[in-house]
Amino acid sequence: MKRRAVIIVCLLLACRWARAEDYPNPGVFSHIDRNTYEAFSPALKEVACYERFVVQGENGDFTTYVLDGQAWLREQRIAYLILSTGHCDYFSHARIEQCTGEDAADNSKSLAFIRTTGGDISSASERIYSSEEALLIDRGGDAVRVKCGTVEAIKPYLTTTRLKKGSCHDAGHENDECYYEPSATAAYNDLVGNELRKIRELIQSGGR
Repeated sequence: MKRRAVIIVCLLLACRWARAEDYPNPGVFSHIDRNTYEAFSPALKEVACYERFVVQGENGDFTTYVLDGQAWLREQRIAYLILSTGHCDYFSHARIEQCTGEDAADNSKSLAFIRTTGGDISSASERIYSSEEALLIDRGGDAVRVKCGTVEAIKPYLTTTRLKKGSCHDAGHENDECYYEPSATAAYNDLVGNELRKIRELIQSGGR
C-alpha cells in the first residue's frame, strides 16, 4: 500500500526532482469557490473577479490583489492592495499546479495544489487541494478560474500597499464601509455587481 502511494505521488508531481514546465496560464484571473460562484446573481458573475484577482507572470510568479473598498466607496478611486505573493510550478502530465504563497499581512506560508478539470482559461473548472495528502485522496474543493481583463489595463491601479490584519477584508469587519465577500443574497449581489461593473468600465477605458 505504501509503495503504491509513493508511486502515485511521483506520477502526480514528477517526484519533485523532475523539472516543472513553463507556466501556461499567465494573466489576470480569479479563483472562486464553485458553490459561491453558482450562488452569485448574473450581474455579479460577470464582474466578480474585479473584487479579488491574481496577476500571474509567465514564470509562474504571482501576486494576489484585493479591491480597496474604502477608497472606492469614499473617493471613487480604484486601488488594489496586495493580499499575497508566491509562485506556481506546472506539471502538464497531471494538469496540476503546485503553488506556494506568503500572506502579505503576517508573512505566513501556504501550499496549494490546483488541478484543472475542464474548460479553458477564460472560465476553467478546477479542484483546489491544501496538501499533498488531500490531493492523493481527492479531498479538494471545486472552484472556477475566471479571466479578468488584461495586465496592461489593470496595472495602473495596482499598489505596493500590503493588506493589514483588521481591515474590512477580515472576518468580523464586513460592515466597515467596504466589501468583504459577495453573499448569496441576490439584492446584495446585484448591488456589488453594479459597483464592480463601474470599476471594470473605468479600468477598460483607462480611467476616463
